[in-house]
Amino acid sequence: MQNQAKRPFVRPLTAMLALTLAGGLFSAQAVSAAAPPAAPAAQPSAVAPVPAPAMPKAAPVAPAAAPAVGPAPTPAPGPVAVPAGDPNEAIRKAIAERIAGKGEVVLKSTGVTPAANTAKRPAPKKHTVHWAYEGEGGPHNWGKISKQYLACANGKNQSPIAIEADSQLKLDLPAIEFDYRDSRFSIVDNGHTVEVKYLEGGAMTILGQRYELVQFHFHRPAEEVVNGKRYDMVAHLVHKNSKGQLAVVAVLLTLGEENRFIQTLWNHMPIEKKKPIEPPTAKIDLAKFLPANKAYFHYMGSLTTPPCTEGVAWYVMQAPVEVSAGQVEVFSKMYANNARPTQRTNGRLVKASRAPADGGVASAPAPAMTAMPRIPRAGGQ
Repeated sequence: MQNQAKRPFVRPLTAMLALTLAGGLFSAQAVSAAAPPAAPAAQPSAVAPVPAPAMPKAAPVAPAAAPAVGPAPTPAPGPVAVPAGDPNEAIRKAIAERIAGKGEVVLKSTGVTPAANTAKRPAPKKHTVHWAYEGEGGPHNWGKISKQYLACANGKNQSPIAIEADSQLKLDLPAIEFDYRDSRFSIVDNGHTVEVKYLEGGAMTILGQRYELVQFHFHRPAEEVVNGKRYDMVAHLVHKNSKGQLAVVAVLLTLGEENRFIQTLWNHMPIEKKKPIEPPTAKIDLAKFLPANKAYFHYMGSLTTPPCTEGVAWYVMQAPVEVSAGQVEVFSKMYANNARPTQRTNGRLVKASRAPADGGVASAPAPAMTAMPRIPRAGGQ
C-alpha cells in the first residue's frame, strides 16, 4: 500500500526534472522546492482503500529566452594598475590600454631603477698650446706644455749655452772625420725652421764612433754665444749612431760673401709649410759648406727644441762660415727669431781645440756682427 500511495508523486517529479534539464533553466534545487511534499503513509485499516486523487498534469515549461547580445558596457574611467615586472613591458601595456580608452596610466614602482643615460656628451675642446719661440708657447713655457717636455724646464744639461773663455779647457782634441759628398736633397719648412735631408747619406766619425747624418736645419740668430758674441745664423747638423745617441755639429754663420751652398737651398725654398720639395737635379755637398778650420768646442747638452732630450754630444765649429746679408734676409722673412735662449751651464766644462784640428793655422777672430735682437739667458742670466 505504501508503494502504491507514493507512485503518483514520483511520476510528476520525474517529468519536471526532465523538463528542467531539457530547458537548461532550472536547477535541481529549484525543482525540488516547487514539488509538493509527499503525503504521509496511510495506516493499515480494515476499511477498503480509497483511490488516490489524480494529480494534475504539469504544464509544459517553455525554455527561457536567451539574453540579448549587445555591446559590452564601457567601464568607468579609472586608474589602470601596471603589474610589476619588466618596466619597459609594463609601460608598453599601460600605454596601450590608455590609448584604447581604458583609463589613466598609473605606474607602480617595480623596484627596478631605470638605466641612467650613459650617452657621452662631447667633451669641451681643450685649449691646445703648441711650442713656439714667443708668446704663450715660448721657451719659458715649454716645460709646461707637455709632460714630455719637462726636461726643457727641469733638465740640468740643457742647450744652447754661452761658451766663455773661463769655462774652456784648451786641449789637443781628436779630429772629426766628415764623410759627405754631392747629394740630392729634400727641403721643408716644418713650421719651426727650414730642414734639409741629405738623400745620398753622410756621416761623421770621432774616436772610432760613426754617426750617420739625419738632417740639418737653421736658426736665426745663432743659438750659441761664443766668447760673448752671437752670430747672425747657425746651421745644426744632426747625426745619430747605431745606439741611438745623438751628435750635433754647429756651423756658425756670419755676414760676408754670398754662400753658394746656402743659395742652392734658398733657390728651392718651399712656399708652403710642411710640404717637402725634392729638386730632381740640384745637388749640394756639405763637405764644401764646412769651414776649412775644423777646430771645435765640445760639451754635453741637449736638443734645443722640445722635448729637449739630454745626452747630446755637441761639436761647435770655432770658425764661422760667411753668408750674405741678402741670404740672411731671405730666412728672416720666414723666421725672424727661432733661437732658444742660452741655458745655465751648471758647472759643465767645455773642451776647446788648442790648435787647428786639421793641422792648419789657427782661426782668425770672428768678424764684427750686425746688430741683432738680444736674447736673454734662461733664468734671467
